[in-house]
Amino acid sequence: MLNVREKILTDDSVTRLQYHKYKPFGQPAFASNDSISIVIQNENTYLLPFESRLYIEGQLLNAEGQGKASDIELTKNCALYLFSDIQYCLNDQIIDDVRNPGNATLMKGYVSFTPSEANALQNSGWTTRDDLKKLIDDDGRFNFCIPLKMM
Repeated sequence: MLNVREKILTDDSVTRLQYHKYKPFGQPAFASNDSISIVIQNENTYLLPFESRLYIEGQLLNAEGQGKASDIELTKNCALYLFSDIQYCLNDQIIDDVRNPGNATLMKGYVSFTPSEANALQNSGWTTRDDLKKLIDDDGRFNFCIPLKMM
């Protein structure tokens, strides 16, 4: 029998989160139109894709293949423009699919990010063009850490 005056019992047994690194299968470098898959085969883990992050590192090169490409100017949300499609699959079933994630997250971000959220997303490329230049070192190397909840 339901007694609405009883105290509500809540389960707070999950007390911490652990982050694990997963790398894509295949070659260490990717070219245009390559498919990148990150497969997680640990059945004893409860995953929170919403709290996961995508880490991207690379290097900008000039026409001679050396150093920093000085004629390239990055734009806000530039890292997600590297992808044409991002899918989240579970047991070979597509759970979520984002086509043109650069454009999609740019529009979503302008509408939904608060100023404090936008400030916290600077290392994901969500910043001004001048601040993006600071994320690239003298050799043209860069890295972005993009939270999946941004997508």
